[in-house]
Amino acid sequence: MSDYNGMVSKCVESRKSVRQFLPDKEVPEELLRSLLQKAARAPSGGNTQPWHVHVVAGNERKKISELVDKEFENGNFGEKPEFHIYPKPEEQPKFMERRRKLGYTMYNLLGISREDQFGRMQQMKENFNFFGAPVGIFITIDRVCDKNGWGHVGMFLQTFCLLAEEAGLSTCLQEAWESYHGLVCDHLNIPSNEMLVCGLSLGYADETAKVNELKSERIPLEEFASFHGYSKI
Repeated sequence: MSDYNGMVSKCVESRKSVRQFLPDKEVPEELLRSLLQKAARAPSGGNTQPWHVHVVAGNERKKISELVDKEFENGNFGEKPEFHIYPKPEEQPKFMERRRKLGYTMYNLLGISREDQFGRMQQMKENFNFFGAPVGIFITIDRVCDKNGWGHVGMFLQTFCLLAEEAGLSTCLQEAWESYHGLVCDHLNIPSNEMLVCGLSLGYADETAKVNELKSERIPLEEFASFHGYSKI
């Protein structure tokens, strides 16, 4: 096995969701194509590879953001979802607790109070501007795939994000785009047999932005893993 000097571990540790990019620092198309081709080495059951990638940059990226802006102006704050992004709070309170803690930390960094609903709405809208990133990516999956297929798409996304990190790029995975799945699919002529999984912002992080100081916590190993057959330490 080749010696990668811990590169994978470094990228896993340094990867985070970036929420402000340098809009004028372009991502070379050749680099993006290379990263996507490498990410396709991600595992999938039976080598089904159920992911589809739709990239927007330049005027196309601008157009799709403007379309969502018009929806907001008309008071249309989302479409009927095709899936639930999160479980209902009453079904699993611990997930809501983690979401609230993350949100509180982010808005605190931004100086947006809980009472500032306008400020929170403006920050939420930044999702649909790809947080200023020059490249937006939409990931879709064949509708015939079951839950396991979504897991395979997740492995592709993680692989891509780590490769982007290695290349000096930053990412933000955005399930918020599910709110406008129909708009996205119509505008990009995505076939009806595909379902939108998420969007992804790609570019170079604005290292001066306070929001990019945010790095979400992780629960300790003991809370999510159990070991069977090992001697107790």
